Amino acid sequence: MAGTTLKSAIITQVIAALVFVGVPILVTLMAPFTDLALQKTGSTARVTVTRYVLVFIPWRTQQIEQVKELRADVTPEFRYRNDAENRRKGRAGAVSHATGQVTIISGGPDVVAQAAPELALATEARFERFIAEPNPAPVKISLYASWWLSYVLGGVATAFAALYLGGALLAIVTLPFKKRPLAAQG
Repeated sequence: MAGTTLKSAIITQVIAALVFVGVPILVTLMAPFTDLALQKTGSTARVTVTRYVLVFIPWRTQQIEQVKELRADVTPEFRYRNDAENRRKGRAGAVSHATGQVTIISGGPDVVAQAAPELALATEARFERFIAEPNPAPVKISLYASWWLSYVLGGVATAFAALYLGGALLAIVTLPFKKRPLAAQG
């Protein structure tokens, strides 16, 4: 029986880290959670956009000054007809699901946050009410790209990453207490 070498242990851990941490990070970046913090001073609105990775870890925060408009961009669900062209392309009868995003328009470049279609429309309406008030209290709006992808798939992916990282930390902490060396004796 061949022993475990340091090289094979490192390769195994790199592969495990890619699968149990890298993939969950990609999943939560594709269907992210985003918080919008609205503040208004006088007639000027400011929006702070915080995006999260692994469901709860903030990885990018942007502050947009002098926000002019917050627009919901929604693409409705579309069903492809069963005609010759769509059959040739392999999409006859297929459904293109509805998508949404919130675009924050200011003096600088526009900032886009993914949001479920109904959530994007509700966020636009909430922003309009916020702007219409003379002295509104700060408002925080949480957005998700898709309920299923963000909460369920993102939550499961985050749980796998947490289990792997917790196990790796436990292995590192208990390493000095192990009696046998990493390379097995023949």
